[in-house]
Amino acid sequence: MKYWKSIGIIVVVVGVITAAALSYRQSWKSDPSPRDTGETTEDTPEVFVTQVSRAVRFQYSTSYILTEKEVGNAERTHYVITLIKASDAQNGDKENTEGPRAITFDFYQNKEKLNPEQWVKQSSFSNFKLSPDSKLEQIPFGGAQAVTYRWDGLYSGQSLVTTTSGDILVITVTYDGESDVRLADYKKLLSTVEFIGIVR
Repeated sequence: MKYWKSIGIIVVVVGVITAAALSYRQSWKSDPSPRDTGETTEDTPEVFVTQVSRAVRFQYSTSYILTEKEVGNAERTHYVITLIKASDAQNGDKENTEGPRAITFDFYQNKEKLNPEQWVKQSSFSNFKLSPDSKLEQIPFGGAQAVTYRWDGLYSGQSLVTTTSGDILVITVTYDGESDVRLADYKKLLSTVEFIGIVR
């Protein structure tokens, strides 16, 4: 009698453990991961990819979506690479009316062979007139000289201007405040930029 009673207890215990395991597995499957939702948590490692465009190589986080297009005309070429947060692309960046905050590479055809400082002061595309302090900082960048400056519109902006083969290259970030992750990502990206086979 005691033997059968012990067997019965074992069967009940095994049944309870099996049911609990199946319940946990089902709840784990139905719980969305950061990859499913597009969210990033402290436990989610940041992944970077390498992009090569117009003889420029750089790395950027996969939390951004990259697009490229020519927006110039027959008179002057203007090629743009844009990096937008995936969450902005999906939901719309409604905080600002000029489109989502972004990191951009603008390649402007440099027919006049201007140096970076000349281009910044002469071209309306530089937004330098919106600079709150009108300060240009000269820095070495990728084996050539560059200038950096801040400007303010509906966004805060920081731009770095240098030259490539036949182009002025402007690398810009637009952001909301010093705590905006786009500003930190921009600084990381700048540290990865390389120029491939460009005579500068």
